[in-house]
Amino acid sequence: MNIEFTAQPLFSKGTSTPAVARTVVQARGLVEAFSFDATKKQAILDISMTLMKHFIACEEIRERLGVQVAAGRASIDAGQITVERGRLLQLPGVTNLESEAEAFLHNAKLALADVGHLFGPLHGKAFDHRFQKVRTWLHASYGDEDPILLMLLEDAVWIERVIGMRNAAEHPKTVGVKVVVKNFHAVQSEPLVIASPGWSYGNEPLVEILNDMDSAIDNILTLYEDVLVDGILRISPESVVTIAEIPVAQRDPEMPIRFVPALKFLPPSA
Repeated sequence: MNIEFTAQPLFSKGTSTPAVARTVVQARGLVEAFSFDATKKQAILDISMTLMKHFIACEEIRERLGVQVAAGRASIDAGQITVERGRLLQLPGVTNLESEAEAFLHNAKLALADVGHLFGPLHGKAFDHRFQKVRTWLHASYGDEDPILLMLLEDAVWIERVIGMRNAAEHPKTVGVKVVVKNFHAVQSEPLVIASPGWSYGNEPLVEILNDMDSAIDNILTLYEDVLVDGILRISPESVVTIAEIPVAQRDPEMPIRFVPALKFLPPSA
């Protein structure tokens, strides 16, 4: 047997997943439409690949938890919850919930760091997850009306929350703030009401963990795209190509990219 080539699956997700379509696939289509330096293009694609891996990890964790939460809710809705000897409430449970929550936060923070790394090829100044430094630099470099600065100011609360939750989950004694993770739990006894798994950070009220994970994934992915698109357009201000956003309802479910290159509308020459 003389094997010349090998093929093997490397990722569990395909292009129908936003974590894939809206990172590497979308980024490649955008950078190839513009004529800026090839080294910058490759750096953008390398960062996008790393970010895609972290997104896939986040989505896999969310999916694993989602399957168990759905099964638990089904058993609750079917009336399969029992109270033994009038005192012991038998509840469904999500296995490894705390470790899965910590792994999600770890990968979410790494994904945010990847967004910070994008500033290297796009602006010549690389960062990581410390977006307060990004904001300071943007203000000094582009002024207080810079669109990415304004966006990061609006996003500061959720960005710092994700990073804070990850740090608190991994270093609770050092940080001094805790992430509390709760499995299925009773919130009312008469009548019996059972809440789905949730988590809280510091003094925040408990929120459903699946919904919060969905928000984090969407927020980080959107932030990555907005930084990428803005940076590409800054690099190529004279290009006849621009970038257009596809409305959600018009995106191909097999490859739901958000941004595509498009020709600028050019006025007729005099």
